[in-house]
Amino acid sequence: MSLPKWVQRVLPTKDRIRHSALYRLLGHSIFANDLWHFDERAVAGGLALGLFVAFTPTIPFQMLLTTVGALYFRVNLPVGLAACWVTNPLTALPFYWMAFEIGRYTMSEVPWIAGMLKSYTIETKLSGFLLRCMHLWAGCLMMAAVAATIGHFTVRLAWGLTSRCASRLGRGDTSAADPAPPEARQDAKPAKEPKSACGTG
Repeated sequence: MSLPKWVQRVLPTKDRIRHSALYRLLGHSIFANDLWHFDERAVAGGLALGLFVAFTPTIPFQMLLTTVGALYFRVNLPVGLAACWVTNPLTALPFYWMAFEIGRYTMSEVPWIAGMLKSYTIETKLSGFLLRCMHLWAGCLMMAAVAATIGHFTVRLAWGLTSRCASRLGRGDTSAADPAPPEARQDAKPAKEPKSACGTG
């Protein structure tokens, strides 16, 4: 089974989305043909979009954000919706904890960022809360950018490999269907003409 056919089998269908809140909010625009087109660019863009949204701390709104992003960038909507579920109520905690630690390390260990924060930070409970939010968002955006980039180029690579394999298999089937190569057909001697019963005199 080729990659596009496998992807189409495991993704959300139009019937399922038609009964969702996304359809009630955004209407028939989410069924535009280019949002459901399965080519290399659309699938790679949809996966990158979905992964980017998935790694942001926006769990209640991730499907809505992915749909709006697909409408804007004109990438594959079903792929994006499936990818944004990488983070869900079961997986969000470890992802966000990792993102918080990455953001905290980056903003405290990079000298110019740490110096800027110290200059504008006031020691209050609110400022401490805002600082933790900045740690979380900084880590999430870094992880989102990395995940989207990896997803995009993975699809490009896989699509190219499967296309080459399919073309080679197609050429193999064509050559197998031809019993004689061109050289053999050229070397074949023409049949002799039957001799005439009448003499030439």
